[in-house]
Parts: sequence; C-alpha cells; structure tokens
Amino acid sequence: MRHIYFLEVEIEGESAEDLFKLAHEYGLEGLKNDCEELLTRDIRVKNVIKRIQLAKTYEANRLRKACLKFIAINLEEVFMTQDIYGLDRETHIELHKIKL
Repeated sequence: MRHIYFLEVEIEGESAEDLFKLAHEYGLEGLKNDCEELLTRDIRVKNVIKRIQLAKTYEANRLRKACLKFIAINLEEVFMTQDIYGLDRETHIELHKIKL
C-alpha cells in the first residue's frame, strides 16, 4: 500500500517475486518495473530457472533476456541443477539458439 500512496517501497530478496506478481495482478506498472529491475539484478544459479519461468508467465521481457544471458554465461552450472528439468520446452529451444 505504501507504494500506491507514496510511490516508494523497499523491496528485498525473495519478497520481490511475490510483490512482482501482486503488482502485475493489480496493474501497478511502476511497482512491477521496480520489482523486475531488482529481480534482474539478483539472478543466480539457484534462482535463474524460477525467474525465467516467472518472466515468461508475467511477460517480463527484460527479466527473461537477463535470465537467458545469465544461463548462456553459466551454462554448465545451471544445467547441473535439478531445476533445469522444470524448464519449459520453448525456453529449452530458445537456449539452444543462443550464441555467445
């Protein structure tokens, strides 16, 4: 609510994913963009698959591109995680098209 009235909010860690979803649901584009920016800056091997799926579901193209780039750079580490099996077919195909 603080963001709605004062256009400011402190977003931290994993709560950014939940806040991102709520912002999308309620059409709060400014908050959604702020969350997407934070999520984009905090991509790691342990969260990249979850984040790329989140980006696809909520049409967050900036986050999706950042995740694809991260995966391309850290391909071996990412593919060693169990999370990779949760990746959708379309994204798998997209990963195979990436050129470093």
